Amino acid sequence: MLALTEELRTYEKVLFPQTFQRRLLIHLVFWASFVGFHLMLFLAGFDDRLSDPVLRQAYVIYYIRFSLLYYVTVGLFRGLRKHVEGVWRLLLLGLGLLMVAHLINVFLYPLYDHLFGITRLTIGFQKGAYFFLNPLNNEKGKFWRSLIIDISELQLLAFPLGIKMMKYGIHLVMKESVRENQKLKQELIKLRTLLTPHLIFNLLNGASRELSNYCSEASRYLMQMADMIRFAIYDISGDLVDLSKELNFVSQYLELSSRQTGHKTKIVFINECPNRDQYQIPTLVLVTLIENAFKHGVHATHGKSYVLIECTTANGFLVCTVVNSKPVTDPVFNQKPDKGIGLENIRQTLRLRFKDEYILEITESEKEFSVYLKIPLIDKTTHPV
Repeated sequence: MLALTEELRTYEKVLFPQTFQRRLLIHLVFWASFVGFHLMLFLAGFDDRLSDPVLRQAYVIYYIRFSLLYYVTVGLFRGLRKHVEGVWRLLLLGLGLLMVAHLINVFLYPLYDHLFGITRLTIGFQKGAYFFLNPLNNEKGKFWRSLIIDISELQLLAFPLGIKMMKYGIHLVMKESVRENQKLKQELIKLRTLLTPHLIFNLLNGASRELSNYCSEASRYLMQMADMIRFAIYDISGDLVDLSKELNFVSQYLELSSRQTGHKTKIVFINECPNRDQYQIPTLVLVTLIENAFKHGVHATHGKSYVLIECTTANGFLVCTVVNSKPVTDPVFNQKPDKGIGLENIRQTLRLRFKDEYILEITESEKEFSVYLKIPLIDKTTHPV
Protein backbone atom coordinates (compact mmCIF):
# COMPACT_ATOMS: atom_id res chain seq x y z
CA MET A 1 0.00 0.00 0.00
CA LEU A 2 2.85 2.38 0.82
CA ALA A 3 4.60 1.71 -2.52
CA LEU A 4 1.32 2.20 -4.37
CA THR A 5 0.75 5.48 -2.56
CA GLU A 6 4.20 6.79 -3.49
CA GLU A 7 3.64 5.81 -7.13
CA LEU A 8 0.29 7.58 -7.15
CA ARG A 9 1.88 10.69 -5.70
CA THR A 10 4.32 10.73 -8.62
CA TYR A 11 1.42 10.46 -11.09
CA GLU A 12 -0.37 13.22 -9.21
CA LYS A 13 2.52 15.65 -9.61
CA VAL A 14 2.78 14.97 -13.36
CA LEU A 15 -0.87 14.60 -14.35
CA PHE A 16 -2.59 16.86 -11.82
CA PRO A 17 -0.69 20.16 -11.50
CA GLN A 18 -1.87 22.20 -8.54
CA THR A 19 -1.69 25.72 -9.99
CA PHE A 20 -3.80 27.24 -12.75
CA GLN A 21 -0.71 28.55 -14.55
CA ARG A 22 0.83 25.08 -14.81
CA ARG A 23 -2.44 23.52 -15.99
CA LEU A 24 -2.83 26.24 -18.64
CA LEU A 25 0.76 25.76 -19.81
CA ILE A 26 0.32 21.98 -20.11
CA HIS A 27 -2.90 22.38 -22.12
CA LEU A 28 -1.35 24.95 -24.46
CA VAL A 29 1.70 22.78 -25.10
CA PHE A 30 -0.48 19.72 -25.74
CA TRP A 31 -2.77 21.41 -28.27
CA ALA A 32 0.14 23.12 -30.03
CA SER A 33 1.77 19.69 -30.37
CA PHE A 34 -1.52 18.15 -31.49
CA VAL A 35 -2.07 20.73 -34.25
CA GLY A 36 1.60 20.71 -35.30
CA PHE A 37 1.75 16.92 -35.56
CA HIS A 38 -1.37 16.68 -37.74
CA LEU A 39 -0.23 19.54 -39.94
CA MET A 40 3.04 17.74 -40.65
CA LEU A 41 1.20 14.47 -41.23
CA PHE A 42 -1.52 15.66 -43.59
CA LEU A 43 0.26 18.48 -45.39
CA ALA A 44 3.03 16.09 -46.35
CA GLY A 45 0.81 14.90 -49.20
CA PHE A 46 0.56 18.42 -50.64
CA ASP A 47 4.20 19.29 -51.25
CA ASP A 48 3.39 21.62 -54.11
CA ARG A 49 1.01 23.64 -51.95
CA LEU A 50 2.91 23.80 -48.65
CA SER A 51 3.88 27.37 -49.42
CA ASP A 52 0.22 28.40 -49.70
CA PRO A 53 -0.59 30.28 -46.44
CA VAL A 54 -4.33 29.90 -47.07
CA LEU A 55 -4.09 26.12 -46.93
CA ARG A 56 -2.00 26.20 -43.76
CA GLN A 57 -4.43 28.58 -42.05
CA ALA A 58 -7.41 26.47 -43.04
CA TYR A 59 -5.83 23.33 -41.59
CA VAL A 60 -4.85 25.14 -38.39
CA ILE A 61 -8.48 26.20 -37.88
CA TYR A 62 -9.62 22.67 -38.76
CA TYR A 63 -7.48 21.05 -36.07
CA ILE A 64 -7.92 23.74 -33.43
CA ARG A 65 -11.66 23.09 -33.42
CA PHE A 66 -10.93 19.67 -31.87
CA SER A 67 -9.76 21.44 -28.72
CA LEU A 68 -13.23 23.01 -28.46
CA LEU A 69 -14.82 19.60 -28.97
CA TYR A 70 -12.57 18.15 -26.28
CA TYR A 71 -13.54 20.69 -23.62
CA VAL A 72 -17.22 20.39 -24.51
CA THR A 73 -16.94 16.62 -24.12
CA VAL A 74 -15.26 16.96 -20.73
CA GLY A 75 -17.96 19.39 -19.61
CA LEU A 76 -20.73 17.04 -20.78
CA PHE A 77 -19.12 14.12 -18.98
CA ARG A 78 -18.88 16.05 -15.71
CA GLY A 79 -22.50 17.12 -15.98
CA LEU A 80 -23.79 13.65 -16.85
CA ARG A 81 -21.67 12.01 -14.14
CA LYS A 82 -23.83 13.64 -11.46
CA HIS A 83 -27.15 12.45 -12.89
CA VAL A 84 -26.68 9.44 -15.20
CA GLU A 85 -24.90 6.13 -14.66
CA GLY A 86 -23.58 3.29 -16.80
CA VAL A 87 -24.38 2.80 -20.48
CA TRP A 88 -26.85 5.69 -20.57
CA ARG A 89 -24.10 8.10 -19.64
CA LEU A 90 -21.90 6.93 -22.53
CA LEU A 91 -24.85 6.97 -24.95
CA LEU A 92 -25.88 10.52 -24.04
CA LEU A 93 -22.25 11.63 -24.11
CA GLY A 94 -21.82 10.24 -27.63
CA LEU A 95 -25.02 11.86 -28.89
CA GLY A 96 -24.09 15.19 -27.33
CA LEU A 97 -20.60 15.07 -28.81
CA LEU A 98 -21.98 14.24 -32.28
CA MET A 99 -24.46 17.12 -32.07
CA VAL A 100 -21.77 19.62 -31.07
CA ALA A 101 -19.42 18.36 -33.81
CA HIS A 102 -22.16 18.78 -36.41
CA LEU A 103 -22.97 22.33 -35.25
CA ILE A 104 -19.29 23.28 -35.38
CA ASN A 105 -19.02 21.99 -38.96
CA VAL A 106 -22.18 23.87 -39.94
CA PHE A 107 -20.54 27.05 -38.64
CA LEU A 108 -16.99 26.26 -39.80
CA TYR A 109 -17.50 25.65 -43.53
CA PRO A 110 -19.28 28.96 -44.17
CA LEU A 111 -16.35 30.54 -42.31
CA TYR A 112 -13.90 28.78 -44.65
CA ASP A 113 -15.84 30.01 -47.66
CA HIS A 114 -15.91 33.56 -46.30
CA LEU A 115 -12.23 33.73 -45.32
CA PHE A 116 -10.52 31.71 -48.05
CA GLY A 117 -13.02 30.61 -50.67
CA ILE A 118 -13.81 26.90 -50.79
CA THR A 119 -12.45 26.52 -54.32
CA ARG A 120 -8.96 27.51 -53.12
CA LEU A 121 -8.88 24.65 -50.60
CA THR A 122 -8.31 20.93 -51.04
CA ILE A 123 -10.83 18.39 -52.29
CA GLY A 124 -11.52 17.29 -48.70
CA PHE A 125 -12.69 20.77 -47.76
CA GLN A 126 -14.76 21.02 -50.94
CA LYS A 127 -16.53 17.74 -50.17
CA GLY A 128 -17.30 18.94 -46.66
CA ALA A 129 -18.63 22.21 -48.05
CA TYR A 130 -21.08 20.26 -50.24
CA PHE A 131 -22.73 18.86 -47.10
CA PHE A 132 -22.41 21.75 -44.65
CA LEU A 133 -22.80 24.98 -46.65
CA ASN A 134 -26.53 24.29 -47.05
CA PRO A 135 -27.35 22.14 -44.00
CA LEU A 136 -31.14 22.50 -44.41
CA ASN A 137 -31.06 21.00 -47.89
CA ASN A 138 -31.46 17.25 -47.40
CA GLU A 139 -31.13 16.43 -51.08
CA LYS A 140 -30.03 12.81 -51.62
CA GLY A 141 -29.69 12.28 -47.87
CA LYS A 142 -27.10 15.00 -47.41
CA PHE A 143 -27.90 15.37 -43.70
CA TRP A 144 -27.30 11.72 -42.86
CA ARG A 145 -24.15 11.61 -44.94
CA SER A 146 -22.91 14.72 -43.13
CA LEU A 147 -23.37 12.87 -39.84
CA ILE A 148 -21.12 10.12 -41.18
CA ILE A 149 -18.46 12.77 -41.85
CA ASP A 150 -18.90 14.07 -38.30
CA ILE A 151 -18.42 10.58 -36.88
CA SER A 152 -15.34 9.89 -39.03
CA GLU A 153 -13.72 13.14 -37.89
CA LEU A 154 -14.32 12.38 -34.21
CA GLN A 155 -11.67 9.67 -34.37
CA LEU A 156 -9.10 12.45 -34.03
CA LEU A 157 -10.38 12.98 -30.47
CA ALA A 158 -9.40 9.44 -29.49
CA PHE A 159 -5.92 10.44 -28.32
CA PRO A 160 -6.78 13.48 -26.15
CA LEU A 161 -9.89 11.80 -24.74
CA GLY A 162 -7.87 8.65 -24.09
CA ILE A 163 -5.41 10.69 -22.03
CA LYS A 164 -8.31 12.29 -20.16
CA MET A 165 -9.91 8.93 -19.39
CA MET A 166 -6.55 7.62 -18.20
CA LYS A 167 -6.26 10.61 -15.86
CA TYR A 168 -9.82 10.03 -14.67
CA GLY A 169 -9.06 6.38 -13.94
CA ILE A 170 -5.88 7.28 -12.04
CA HIS A 171 -7.86 9.89 -10.11
CA LEU A 172 -10.41 7.25 -9.07
CA VAL A 173 -7.63 4.89 -7.98
CA MET A 174 -6.03 7.70 -5.98
CA LYS A 175 -9.34 8.54 -4.28
CA GLU A 176 -9.88 4.89 -3.43
CA SER A 177 -6.33 4.66 -2.09
CA VAL A 178 -6.88 7.72 0.11
CA ARG A 179 -10.21 6.30 1.28
CA GLU A 180 -8.58 2.99 2.18
CA ASN A 181 -5.79 4.76 4.07
CA GLN A 182 -8.33 6.84 5.99
CA LYS A 183 -10.33 3.71 6.76
CA LEU A 184 -7.21 1.96 8.08
CA LYS A 185 -6.35 4.99 10.22
CA GLN A 186 -9.88 5.13 11.64
CA GLU A 187 -9.80 1.41 12.42
CA LEU A 188 -6.42 1.85 14.10
CA ILE A 189 -7.73 4.77 16.17
CA LYS A 190 -10.81 2.75 17.09
CA LEU A 191 -8.64 -0.19 18.09
CA ARG A 192 -6.50 2.07 20.25
CA THR A 193 -9.57 3.55 21.94
CA LEU A 194 -10.74 0.03 22.72
CA LEU A 195 -7.38 -1.17 23.97
CA THR A 196 -6.71 1.81 26.23
CA PRO A 197 -9.84 1.40 28.42
CA HIS A 198 -9.23 -2.34 28.70
CA LEU A 199 -5.68 -1.63 29.83
CA ILE A 200 -6.93 0.86 32.43
CA PHE A 201 -9.57 -1.56 33.72
CA ASN A 202 -7.06 -4.40 33.94
CA LEU A 203 -4.63 -2.22 35.88
CA LEU A 204 -7.34 -1.02 38.27
CA ASN A 205 -8.69 -4.54 38.79
CA GLY A 206 -5.18 -5.85 39.39
CA ALA A 207 -4.44 -3.07 41.88
CA SER A 208 -7.77 -3.73 43.60
CA ARG A 209 -6.96 -7.43 44.04
CA GLU A 210 -3.55 -6.60 45.48
CA LEU A 211 -5.00 -4.06 47.90
CA SER A 212 -7.84 -6.33 49.01
CA ASN A 213 -5.40 -8.31 51.18
CA TYR A 214 -4.27 -5.17 53.00
CA CYS A 215 -7.06 -2.59 52.82
CA SER A 216 -10.55 -3.51 51.71
CA GLU A 217 -11.64 0.13 51.64
CA ALA A 218 -8.89 1.09 49.19
CA SER A 219 -9.78 -1.93 47.03
CA ARG A 220 -13.43 -0.89 46.99
CA TYR A 221 -12.41 2.66 46.14
CA LEU A 222 -10.49 1.48 43.07
CA MET A 223 -13.38 -0.70 41.93
CA GLN A 224 -15.73 2.27 42.14
CA MET A 225 -13.27 4.32 40.10
CA ALA A 226 -13.21 1.56 37.47
CA ASP A 227 -17.03 1.57 37.31
CA MET A 228 -17.08 5.34 36.90
CA ILE A 229 -14.45 5.26 34.16
CA ARG A 230 -16.42 2.53 32.40
CA PHE A 231 -19.53 4.72 32.52
CA ALA A 232 -17.60 7.74 31.22
CA ILE A 233 -16.17 5.75 28.29
CA TYR A 234 -19.00 3.46 27.21
CA ASP A 235 -22.33 4.79 28.51
CA ILE A 236 -22.09 8.47 27.55
CA SER A 237 -21.06 8.05 23.92
CA GLY A 238 -24.60 8.85 22.73
CA ASP A 239 -26.96 11.78 23.23
CA LEU A 240 -29.08 9.93 25.80
CA VAL A 241 -28.28 7.81 28.84
CA ASP A 242 -30.42 5.64 31.10
CA LEU A 243 -31.62 7.57 34.13
CA SER A 244 -30.65 4.64 36.35
CA LYS A 245 -27.05 4.70 35.10
CA GLU A 246 -26.72 8.46 35.52
CA LEU A 247 -28.11 8.31 39.07
CA ASN A 248 -25.82 5.40 39.90
CA PHE A 249 -22.85 7.39 38.62
CA VAL A 250 -23.94 10.37 40.73
CA SER A 251 -24.19 8.14 43.80
CA GLN A 252 -20.69 6.75 43.27
CA TYR A 253 -19.30 10.22 42.59
CA LEU A 254 -20.80 11.51 45.83
CA GLU A 255 -19.45 8.56 47.82
CA LEU A 256 -15.92 9.06 46.50
CA SER A 257 -16.14 12.81 47.03
CA SER A 258 -17.30 12.24 50.60
CA ARG A 259 -14.19 10.16 51.28
CA GLN A 260 -11.98 12.86 49.81
CA THR A 261 -13.49 15.79 51.71
CA GLY A 262 -14.04 13.99 55.00
CA HIS A 263 -16.05 15.65 57.76
CA LYS A 264 -15.61 19.18 56.46
CA THR A 265 -18.33 18.68 53.81
CA LYS A 266 -21.92 17.64 54.40
CA ILE A 267 -23.35 15.74 51.45
CA VAL A 268 -27.05 14.86 51.23
CA PHE A 269 -28.49 12.94 48.28
CA ILE A 270 -32.23 12.30 48.11
CA ASN A 271 -33.11 9.95 45.26
CA GLU A 272 -36.84 9.40 44.77
CA CYS A 273 -37.01 8.17 41.18
CA PRO A 274 -39.11 5.01 40.81
CA ASN A 275 -39.04 3.10 37.51
CA ARG A 276 -35.73 4.76 36.70
CA ASP A 277 -34.79 1.92 34.32
CA GLN A 278 -37.69 2.92 32.08
CA TYR A 279 -36.47 6.43 31.30
CA GLN A 280 -33.60 8.24 29.64
CA ILE A 281 -32.28 11.78 29.93
CA PRO A 282 -29.68 13.83 28.00
CA THR A 283 -26.19 12.61 28.76
CA LEU A 284 -24.26 14.13 31.70
CA VAL A 285 -26.88 16.74 32.60
CA LEU A 286 -27.07 15.69 36.27
CA VAL A 287 -23.37 14.88 36.48
CA THR A 288 -22.41 18.34 35.22
CA LEU A 289 -24.69 20.09 37.72
CA ILE A 290 -23.28 18.14 40.65
CA GLU A 291 -19.67 18.38 39.51
CA ASN A 292 -20.21 22.12 39.16
CA ALA A 293 -21.44 22.31 42.75
CA PHE A 294 -18.32 20.55 44.05
CA LYS A 295 -15.94 22.53 41.88
CA HIS A 296 -17.24 25.95 42.87
CA GLY A 297 -18.55 25.17 46.34
CA VAL A 298 -16.57 22.40 48.01
CA HIS A 299 -13.17 22.42 46.33
CA ALA A 300 -12.99 26.22 46.27
CA THR A 301 -12.82 26.65 50.05
CA HIS A 302 -10.71 25.56 53.02
CA GLY A 303 -13.64 25.73 55.39
CA LYS A 304 -16.74 23.70 55.91
CA SER A 305 -19.20 23.30 53.05
CA TYR A 306 -22.29 21.42 52.02
CA VAL A 307 -23.98 20.01 48.92
CA LEU A 308 -27.68 19.10 48.97
CA ILE A 309 -29.11 17.14 46.03
CA GLU A 310 -32.69 16.00 45.51
CA CYS A 311 -33.92 14.10 42.45
CA THR A 312 -37.56 13.13 41.97
CA THR A 313 -39.74 11.96 39.09
CA ALA A 314 -43.42 12.77 38.68
CA ASN A 315 -45.89 13.20 35.81
CA GLY A 316 -43.29 12.40 33.16
CA PHE A 317 -40.72 14.91 34.43
CA LEU A 318 -37.44 14.72 36.30
CA VAL A 319 -36.97 17.42 38.92
CA CYS A 320 -33.51 17.95 40.35
CA THR A 321 -32.41 20.57 42.87
CA VAL A 322 -28.74 21.13 43.66
CA VAL A 323 -27.75 23.50 46.45
CA ASN A 324 -24.16 24.18 47.48
CA SER A 325 -22.51 26.55 49.90
CA LYS A 326 -20.55 29.49 48.59
CA PRO A 327 -16.82 29.39 49.27
CA VAL A 328 -15.31 31.60 51.90
CA THR A 329 -13.11 34.24 50.27
CA ASP A 330 -9.48 33.27 50.74
CA PRO A 331 -6.74 35.22 48.90
CA VAL A 332 -4.41 32.22 49.07
CA PHE A 333 -7.00 29.87 47.61
CA ASN A 334 -8.69 32.32 45.28
CA GLN A 335 -9.68 30.95 41.85
CA LYS A 336 -10.22 32.65 38.55
CA PRO A 337 -13.80 33.76 37.94
CA ASP A 338 -15.93 31.06 36.37
CA LYS A 339 -17.53 31.73 33.00
CA GLY A 340 -20.33 29.17 33.47
CA ILE A 341 -19.31 27.04 30.50
CA GLY A 342 -20.77 23.84 31.98
CA LEU A 343 -24.16 25.38 32.73
CA GLU A 344 -24.27 27.08 29.33
CA ASN A 345 -23.56 23.74 27.63
CA ILE A 346 -26.41 22.17 29.60
CA ARG A 347 -28.74 24.98 28.57
CA GLN A 348 -27.86 24.55 24.88
CA THR A 349 -28.31 20.77 25.11
CA LEU A 350 -31.72 21.13 26.73
CA ARG A 351 -32.80 23.80 24.25
CA LEU A 352 -31.93 21.56 21.30
CA ARG A 353 -33.60 18.52 22.84
CA PHE A 354 -36.69 19.97 24.55
CA LYS A 355 -37.04 23.51 23.10
CA ASP A 356 -39.27 25.34 25.64
CA GLU A 357 -40.36 22.28 27.63
CA TYR A 358 -37.66 22.49 30.29
CA ILE A 359 -36.80 24.73 33.25
CA LEU A 360 -33.27 25.59 34.34
CA GLU A 361 -33.13 28.24 37.05
CA ILE A 362 -29.99 29.40 38.84
CA THR A 363 -30.28 31.51 41.98
CA GLU A 364 -27.63 32.96 44.24
CA SER A 365 -27.87 34.22 47.77
CA GLU A 366 -25.29 35.51 50.18
CA LYS A 367 -24.35 32.03 51.39
CA GLU A 368 -25.28 29.54 48.67
CA PHE A 369 -25.95 28.73 45.03
CA SER A 370 -29.06 26.87 43.96
CA VAL A 371 -29.91 25.19 40.65
CA TYR A 372 -33.42 24.00 39.82
CA LEU A 373 -33.84 21.67 36.84
CA LYS A 374 -37.04 20.23 35.40
CA ILE A 375 -36.90 18.22 32.17
CA PRO A 376 -39.21 15.74 30.39
CA LEU A 377 -38.36 12.09 30.86
CA ILE A 378 -37.80 10.11 27.66
CA ASP A 379 -39.62 6.78 27.84
CA LYS A 380 -37.53 3.99 26.32
CA THR A 381 -40.65 2.02 25.39
CA THR A 382 -41.93 4.81 23.13
CA HIS A 383 -38.51 6.14 22.04
CA PRO A 384 -36.34 3.03 21.57
CA VAL A 385 -32.61 3.57 21.12
